[in-house]
Amino acid sequence: DGFDRTYRGLLRLKPKLNFDDALLAPFASLRTRALLRSTHIYARLLDALSHPQHLQSQRQRDAVLARLEVGQREWPFLARTQAAERDALLRGDVPRFTIAVGGTDVEDGDGRRIDAVFARSGRDEARRRLRILSERDRQRQTYALAQSLESLRPWSAIEPERDCAQTRAASGSDDDAHRGLALDTAIALGDELLRLSFNGRGERAWFQPEYRNRPEPSLAPMGLTLYEGLPGVMLMFAELGAQSGLSRFTRA
Repeated sequence: DGFDRTYRGLLRLKPKLNFDDALLAPFASLRTRALLRSTHIYARLLDALSHPQHLQSQRQRDAVLARLEVGQREWPFLARTQAAERDALLRGDVPRFTIAVGGTDVEDGDGRRIDAVFARSGRDEARRRLRILSERDRQRQTYALAQSLESLRPWSAIEPERDCAQTRAASGSDDDAHRGLALDTAIALGDELLRLSFNGRGERAWFQPEYRNRPEPSLAPMGLTLYEGLPGVMLMFAELGAQSGLSRFTRA
């Protein structure tokens, strides 16, 4: 409820949320911390550097610091920030970088500038996200949040509800004879799935609880399995388009 109220408030304020002459203008010239790695990675490296087995020689300490190379293939800019990270860790500090809200360059703790670390500035990213704010996006985000919270519920609380739902479904099985009602319900469900999808670069995605061989699920993009993933949704939309004659499902 708090997320929903906050989102609705941002929608009402959307015309006033810009960096030129409105509510966000005072933030345009500020500097903030830039997180290039998770802080717990630095903490683990500091812990390893202080361990007696790594205090005997520079070679052993260099072996610990070589772990900073992890991730450079996915994020090439880390190759340019590694020297600053290394210097800070050898001093016993957590590496700290700052960035201007409107810039893409970062400064390390010694004031040295590293150019073009980010593809776009925080200001431009905020503008992009403000453009996305809409009633449809609010519904998608609220649904994703509800799914995430649902994944935290213990199985002991879910099982009685499942048993009740199965009982109701069995008692109402005669409704299957009403083809019109079944088709109308399927179309409504198809339209709801379309509203909940996230679109970008010609692709469509959904988020759902994924178990991934663990007892507790986590919210993740829908995968490629038939029964729980995108192929099943594709088959559903294809059949729904054929049965209803509605092209929006066939296109999806």
